[in-house]
Amino acid sequence: MALNEPTIEIYDIQGNSLAGFNKDFQDLLFLKITQSDTAKKWIRDLVPQISSLNEVLRFNNLFKSLRVRLNGEDPPGLAATWVNVAFTFEGLKKLIPEEAEHFKKDEAFSQGMAARSKVLGDRLDHQNWVIGGPTNLPDLLLIVASDTEDLLNQRISSIKESLKVNGGLELIHEENGRTRMDTNKPGHEHFGYKDGISQPGIRGLKSDKQEDFLTARLIDPNDERAQKFSKPGAPLIWPGQFVLGYQKQNKEDLVQPDPDSDTLAGLPDWARNGSFLVFRRLQQDVAAFNKFVENMAAEVGMNSDLLGAKLIGRWKSGAPLIRAKEEDNPSIGNDEFTNNHFSYVNPEPAIKLKQAVGNQEIPGVEGDSEGKTCPFAAHVRKLNPRDVRSAEFNRTKMLLRRGIPYGKSFELAPDEERGLLFMTYQASIKEQFEFMQQAWANNIDFPSKGDGEDPIVGQKDNDGEKHSFKLPEKDKSINFMQEWVTMTGGAYFFQPSIKALTDILTV
Repeated sequence: MALNEPTIEIYDIQGNSLAGFNKDFQDLLFLKITQSDTAKKWIRDLVPQISSLNEVLRFNNLFKSLRVRLNGEDPPGLAATWVNVAFTFEGLKKLIPEEAEHFKKDEAFSQGMAARSKVLGDRLDHQNWVIGGPTNLPDLLLIVASDTEDLLNQRISSIKESLKVNGGLELIHEENGRTRMDTNKPGHEHFGYKDGISQPGIRGLKSDKQEDFLTARLIDPNDERAQKFSKPGAPLIWPGQFVLGYQKQNKEDLVQPDPDSDTLAGLPDWARNGSFLVFRRLQQDVAAFNKFVENMAAEVGMNSDLLGAKLIGRWKSGAPLIRAKEEDNPSIGNDEFTNNHFSYVNPEPAIKLKQAVGNQEIPGVEGDSEGKTCPFAAHVRKLNPRDVRSAEFNRTKMLLRRGIPYGKSFELAPDEERGLLFMTYQASIKEQFEFMQQAWANNIDFPSKGDGEDPIVGQKDNDGEKHSFKLPEKDKSINFMQEWVTMTGGAYFFQPSIKALTDILTV
């Protein structure tokens, strides 16, 4: 059955949301508006530098094609620098006070992250946040990303110089995101685990041409799962879950869109092609995590690598426990098709790919309904429950992750700070990000009673309260103080369309 997927306005959407910059070097500039009219002029002058979805898609596709030809090596000399901009509710009020009133309907965005820190379970008082607290709330965020540090620094220098010349905005904070290069394992976060593996596919077309899909469809069309997944383990999600103005996912149907959804969420027409952006600065204490894993592994009679994989749900290579039960298997971790082709409750049959991508068959795998292979509270099982309870409902909560590490690796500078610049795009902060944090990650009783909190990002706002983590195969729960991930700053933003930047926000 052919689906009537929408044509995405790729020239109007900022590029980091639906495509992702995918750059190893990213700086985040947090700005405060000091004079609205001057700030409007500065933003208007910046618009030609704003990277569209069209530009980012074209570059990413070219980069990937050349990388395949070069047997996995990055194509030499191919580089680009991207810029996107997003605004807090306070920033919108300073620029367009009357239009900003519409956003009061969105309680999470309009209240802001600091006001909702109790909802999220954040331990650190927002008065002490490095950014986003009552004394350092930004009005806008610039995300600047490049393939080389030199190119990034050149663009950052140019932007900072323009701020000095034109005024109207003050740089109040800066973060420097860098892909880890020192370990020869790019894509691994600071605890050592490969990150960013499981991302949804996005429904929609790049043009009016038939099958000019935003996300390539790689599964043999004779398999009914080709209607539900873009590639093994990557569910196809209607674009309205991430960008305003498009059809949303149906919580009762994996294929058809929600026929009754308000695609603009009650916001004005100019909000179309915009997204909400969540930023959280997650500090990681690698020494504390390693010590906990080593000590607890000895206590439960398990080697430390296996216990670490139990906490995450994947081995350090990215291989899922569902497919590598006893030891890491880097060949699975490095296989983008096999490492994501599994379910938790039900067995996942073998699946065949299109001839264009090798016509290969990805083997099936048994499920793990009792959680004895991958614990129910494992990080990736908590935040991407797949077929747990309701696969249809779970897909309405998915978001697009765009985070990048900050700080030097523990092996190079053990005494320095490090962590993750966590960023996600979604159409509803409350119904997607906050739901996942509160109802899944922080909930000791999800998916079932006593399973435990997410051991990585699960939060308790009471410092003295212990976390728990059930190990069904050992028939016991681990109780511990979670001291290795601390939320140290953040904010909620709205990333408008490029047209809205010129026609609404800067006039």
